[in-house]
Amino acid sequence: MGAQEQFQLRNLEQFGNPQGPGGGGASGASSGGFDIQSLMAKFAGQSNSANKANKKRRNDINKLFGVRMDNAQTGLANLGQSETRRIEEGAVQQQATSQQDLTSRGLAGTSLLSSNNNAINRNKNTAISDLNQNVALQRFGTGDNILNQQQQFNERINE
Repeated sequence: MGAQEQFQLRNLEQFGNPQGPGGGGASGASSGGFDIQSLMAKFAGQSNSANKANKKRRNDINKLFGVRMDNAQTGLANLGQSETRRIEEGAVQQQATSQQDLTSRGLAGTSLLSSNNNAINRNKNTAISDLNQNVALQRFGTGDNILNQQQQFNERINE
């Protein structure tokens, strides 16, 4: 059996009647002896099946981006709390040191104590505000990074 016959036999086994529908080679639905309508229907079915599977995978991956975002935000929820406590404890310690210093000098009843405490509180509030701003930027940056990755994924899929 020659190469041409082997090729036709493989095609016959894979695609059916090489003469087209009804066994005749002159059918309008055949090309080169194959049933084009049958091949096109088979291809369309496989294509639709592949498209559905790809759409499901894409949706699953997008859901994972959502899970990743939730996990990142949950992980960042407590960010800065220990630093806030350290700042507040440092302010209390500074106020105690200031009060002790003024008391030992006999100036505890003067306006110096409240003035020192006000300055310490201002510094504490500024430090906490700066910390909160940095934490917010970090949370935003993390979320923005994940969203950018998701957008890039979806753009690659749509190309």
